[in-house]
Amino acid sequence: MSAETSSSTSTNIQASSATNTSQQEVYYKQFIAPKPQTVAQIKASGDVKTRIGVLWFVGIICVALIGIGGISLIKDPTSAKDVWVIIGPIISSAVTGTVAFFTGEKQGSQK
Repeated sequence: MSAETSSSTSTNIQASSATNTSQQEVYYKQFIAPKPQTVAQIKASGDVKTRIGVLWFVGIICVALIGIGGISLIKDPTSAKDVWVIIGPIISSAVTGTVAFFTGEKQGSQK
């Protein structure tokens, strides 16, 4: 009897491993295998990367300028006004330009 039990156990293991292999193949085909992208998907991916890059660039520049203004305010509050007179319009135009860029991108994609 023990010989029959061991042979049936090995048969069951082989059968279940064959089932697992087919399940793994189905999973691979559905979820892991790269699917071809359309031209619109590739363009959309590039647009998103460009937009994120613009946001990072403008954000870093604005934070740096605000930091410079804050340091000048701490070091010499009397001359900080002169620094903010220069930095303020730069920050304002950066934010306005970014909003205009995204608005133009949105309208351009609708055409």
